[in-house]
Amino acid sequence: MSPSRWWSHFVKAFRWSHEGRVNGVEVASSAIGIAGPAVLAVAYGHLSSGLAASLGGLMIGGIIQSFSWQGELTAVVAGAGPAAVATVIAALLAGDGWIADAVMIALAGAAALFGGYSRPAAVAAARFIPYLVIAFSAVQPHANRIGFVLFVIGGIVLTLVSGALLAMLWRALGYSSTAAAEPPASTATAAQKWARWRRLLWQLAGWQYTLRLVICLL
Repeated sequence: MSPSRWWSHFVKAFRWSHEGRVNGVEVASSAIGIAGPAVLAVAYGHLSSGLAASLGGLMIGGIIQSFSWQGELTAVVAGAGPAAVATVIAALLAGDGWIADAVMIALAGAAALFGGYSRPAAVAAARFIPYLVIAFSAVQPHANRIGFVLFVIGGIVLTLVSGALLAMLWRALGYSSTAAAEPPASTATAAQKWARWRRLLWQLAGWQYTLRLVICLL
């Protein structure tokens, strides 16, 4: 590959995305959800608990932008659901040695494979996989796994609630907050999606992402 093409790939990798807008609500709610628990943890001497709550804020940061209940409730559920499920699974698996590692990798691979079923499945898998890996690593030092899960979920709730309140204030002050346009919804039926996914699994292309992910996690 020529130097010019290497440079072109480098520029594209670090190029700022113009597909969506970053607004004050998104920045402030993420800051509260991530930095807030960490600051309180340092102040009161409970660093591990604060970092767990910050992890929850990291998982859900950026979900709320304008927070119109009809427009973004689905996005909130789609964002918080994979985060909460991944955290619970990570807490259940942690501490069992190589068996836990193998199960975690298998679940990540299964999620990647399931992502080929539809676009919503791909989005959920893309969120679930990194959340699972991060939570699986973060839960290891915690003796109280239930406490870890509660603090992470608490961080998720804190970020969502602060984002909702800030968005309402943002709108009350007369500012608009428009989220990025969503792609048109698929008109394919469940049977059509299943048939397409099944055909895809008989091709190497349908397994490439899963194989690459599993190899990287080994």
